[in-house]
Amino acid sequence: MLSLIWQPDFSATTNPTDPDYQRATDLLAHRDGAALQRFPRPRGFVPPGEALLAALTAWVGRQGGRPLTLMVHGGAFDPRDGATDSDDPFERIYAPPSPTNPARLSWLPIVGVCDEAGRPGPGAAIAFGWLSRGALRHWAGAGWNNPYLFPAFDLAPLAAQALAALIAALQQIGAPFSILAHGLGTRVVSQAIGYLREAPRPWPAGVLARILLLAGSEYVVDANRTLLGAGLGFEVFNLVNRSDAVLSWLVADGSHPVRWNRSDAARVIGYHGLKTAPGWLDLPLDRAEGQDWIRTHLGLSVTGRAPPGDTALHRLAGMNHWIGSMDPGNRALLRRLLDPGQPGLPWFEANAFPHRDDGRFDPTIPPTPMTIAARQAQWQSEPILG
Repeated sequence: MLSLIWQPDFSATTNPTDPDYQRATDLLAHRDGAALQRFPRPRGFVPPGEALLAALTAWVGRQGGRPLTLMVHGGAFDPRDGATDSDDPFERIYAPPSPTNPARLSWLPIVGVCDEAGRPGPGAAIAFGWLSRGALRHWAGAGWNNPYLFPAFDLAPLAAQALAALIAALQQIGAPFSILAHGLGTRVVSQAIGYLREAPRPWPAGVLARILLLAGSEYVVDANRTLLGAGLGFEVFNLVNRSDAVLSWLVADGSHPVRWNRSDAARVIGYHGLKTAPGWLDLPLDRAEGQDWIRTHLGLSVTGRAPPGDTALHRLAGMNHWIGSMDPGNRALLRRLLDPGQPGLPWFEANAFPHRDDGRFDPTIPPTPMTIAARQAQWQSEPILG
């Protein structure tokens, strides 16, 4: 597994209007600390540099054509030195099963790096670690009035610069791969694809095959702009769970006032789904019609609800935010979707997978305020309740 860490340069300030912030460069590095590329601000596409391309070319060459998955974790993680084990993704979801890391917490059996017992498997993976949380001094210093807005609107779009360069490098090398992302990591993926689409560069066909989104915190309106459209060539399976209390409560309410409460712009893909569209499938874990279809056609039992004992493994498990990758049936479904030898989205459509949406929403993306004054002014906004 190739282990990478993105970390922002907030040594001086998190104030987006401060010259020190604007001059800062964020770093993508090996987990061992070897620098691969720096990314200047403001946000946007930065082509992969020589060091990143060389490192990826060498690593891909050693994989012998094994199926490759790019993994992107969600919020509340800190992959840097000094993080506690529970906060470090490389000690949990990016770590193999072990006596101290229960198999159901690890993504490596899902992507085929190992099996549930930790024995080597047929797959290969790139683990993208990114700082997805901030202390009070960070989010308050950035002008936000709650801790969720900082990773959602500052950190995720900046981390997406590095992820976009990584994706572009894999496309340039011609290494076929899929993406597995969870929670706020789905926003990083979505924003990265948006940067790539806006860049004056060709989109290589057949390299990025499939994107799997779990408990997605990305907003419906953003995903509608970045992940849909002709010429992209990838399929998106978006696992939806209306039992996910993190998405229905924390993300929705925590997004106000940048995204008005109960507005279309505040809807997130992991709770509401997006819509029926070419290249996109909302796959419900908690609805009977979807569960019945999966059981009939794939022989798998999936669920959107975690058993009470899961809270001993993960502090948010009881809120059903992690059930997409912790339940045995759900894990089997993910393995099947990541298997390049298995039929993809057209097979689901040909077998009448049950869609359930109206696809109607205002697609306008509200601008993110990028000054302290504008952010503080939004604190006084009255919520939209209709």
